[in-house]
Amino acid sequence: VSTANAAYGSAVYVGGALSSLSVLLDGEFGWRGALVGIGAVGAASATYGAIALPPDSKTPRDDDAAPAAVEPPPPSDRSSPLDDARAILSSPRLRLLFAASLARFSAGLTIGVWSASYFRGAYPDDAANYAIVNAAIVSLCGITSGILGGRAGDALAVGDGAGGTLDDLDPDGKRLVVSVVGSLLAVPAWW
Repeated sequence: VSTANAAYGSAVYVGGALSSLSVLLDGEFGWRGALVGIGAVGAASATYGAIALPPDSKTPRDDDAAPAAVEPPPPSDRSSPLDDARAILSSPRLRLLFAASLARFSAGLTIGVWSASYFRGAYPDDAANYAIVNAAIVSLCGITSGILGGRAGDALAVGDGAGGTLDDLDPDGKRLVVSVVGSLLAVPAWW
């Protein structure tokens, strides 16, 4: 599960690398041309996904029998979004995971926002070189750390996860430790 999630999450690093390379498009075609090019790639990717991916098994097709009507639960049995959030945050393990994820996200956002501005101001003639080096670092290091972290999490898995709850998936909290430690190691990047 962790390795599959890491592979899926690697697209974030690929996107970060490609966004860094957009500096080269801007220099060559101007900002409008860069946006049109990026938009065209996005539209082509979405079209390819719509054509190439199998149909969603949860979405009825025209040739499927109409699903039976399901009665909504009575209002007293429904939970509110606030109640759902309280239930999720009642787990100390999940609170720790969210805190570590926030730290990691903040570190990455800080790097993404301020490093490009700093290097553009400090080295205005080397923006293209910065874009290439940054794209290589973001993609290679991000994907590698994600996949290695996912494999480490899977290696530490104890149960088969058949029960579907957090305790069934990670009864000893070992997989959670990989995420928390990895996220907290990113905090020094803030400075």
